[in-house]
Amino acid sequence: MSRVIDNRGVLLPATRLSSVCALRSTRIYNQKILVCYSHDGRRTAKQVLACANTSQSTTNKVETQKEKSSLFKKLGGGPAVKAAVDIFYDKMIADPRVSYFFEGIDMKSQRAHQAAFLTYAMGGSKSYDGNANMTAAHDRLARDLGMRMEHFDIVLEHLGGALRDLQVPEEDIGEAAAIVETLRPAFQVAIDNAAAGPQAHAGA
Repeated sequence: MSRVIDNRGVLLPATRLSSVCALRSTRIYNQKILVCYSHDGRRTAKQVLACANTSQSTTNKVETQKEKSSLFKKLGGGPAVKAAVDIFYDKMIADPRVSYFFEGIDMKSQRAHQAAFLTYAMGGSKSYDGNANMTAAHDRLARDLGMRMEHFDIVLEHLGGALRDLQVPEEDIGEAAAIVETLRPAFQVAIDNAAAGPQAHAGA
């Protein structure tokens, strides 16, 4: 069961949609991965990456299928996620485009934190104890270290590389990338806040 974020970059539980047939849809393992935005006080689904079903019985069937074949299970569970995280950070630290983000960071703790997050996001855990506000979690990187959207693209690049090193099928790599892609708006808000200066944080 995959997770979603709202317009503030806050992780939400997986959401069932009752009628989103008019929205653009891309089929990915029948999973509904979306980004929610607030418009005129109403929450609307901006992007839906998968087929959303209008029938409650069909939705329940899809939910059961997702529980049986979550990405977490497809990848091989906790040991596989931990291995992917280790390879991912090895690649990030070796890449001069992003390595400076990790200077002075306790990487043992960082790796454990990321493994817990991915376990939750990929359906392997019902809760996540870290900072669920993805914008707030990355504000400092944007404000003090110049994080930009190209750095988010590098994250996707090295995540895909780590999974390929583990011989994960491309379709599963695509599903993992789609989950991480839902975080892009939260990163963009952090970048925009940094560009706007202290007044953006004061008004948040």
